[in-house]
Amino acid sequence: MKVVTMTMIMVIAATTVAALAWFYTDGTCSSGDEDTKSYTLQRDSPSSAISDKDVDTDLALRRRDPTTVHVPTALPTQAPAIASAATTTATTTQRSRRRRRRINENTTNQLPPSSSAPSASPTAISVTTTTTVELFGETYHIANTTVIDRAEKGLTGTLPSEIGLLTALTKIRLWGNHISGNIPTEIIALTALEDLYLGGNDLVGGIRTELGLMTNLDWLSLWGNIFFGEIPSELGLLTQLTMLDIYNNQLSGHVPGNLCDNTALAIIRVDCHPEQFAVQCVCQECSCH
Repeated sequence: MKVVTMTMIMVIAATTVAALAWFYTDGTCSSGDEDTKSYTLQRDSPSSAISDKDVDTDLALRRRDPTTVHVPTALPTQAPAIASAATTTATTTQRSRRRRRRINENTTNQLPPSSSAPSASPTAISVTTTTTVELFGETYHIANTTVIDRAEKGLTGTLPSEIGLLTALTKIRLWGNHISGNIPTEIIALTALEDLYLGGNDLVGGIRTELGLMTNLDWLSLWGNIFFGEIPSELGLLTQLTMLDIYNNQLSGHVPGNLCDNTALAIIRVDCHPEQFAVQCVCQECSCH
């Protein structure tokens, strides 16, 4: 009886061992199905670097502990390939960045497609300058006008300040009209002026002291207007003046001594009658009216 029992135990043990061996080696095991398939694919794949020795070692470990699943994460034979691939990828990325940088730099240095290239010479800027002056309905060229002769033409209005732009003038003859107002200060810009005839008009105010700066004056005629006050001593600076006509106005005072001392001055025509606006004159050149 003992012999039979021992025999049955041995048979059962052998059967159990055989069943366990089949359990761990058969591809239909449900608990390790995915792991076994993984090893099968890796072993059958021609690109896999897992050797039979590695598989046998892993199976031996699993037989010792069925709950342990040993899956190598990276095999030594794969490391050089992975490092090489990483190096190649990094090199390619650097080359791509350098290529994009060069493209960007070239694009920045070039003109946009929609813009046109600058012309060879810059566009000339048009500057409008005044070349003519209009006085009493007539147009005068600034550079070429040397004489204005409009005597006894019935002119009215004031003497425009623009007359000071005609710097080439040597003679102004506007006597015998109805020009009113005062002499504009801009007239002192006419430094080339020799003859100024403004007699017989309706000019008012005092005689401009600025006239003493027009040192080329030879004849100054202001008779027959409404000038008042005294004769300015600045007229004594006109060392080339030969004739001064200032009679028939409302002047008073006396003729300045520096006018009397002017050896070039041949005659001074002033109002010196006591019953009118009188000017005292002790110069030998004085002519009373």
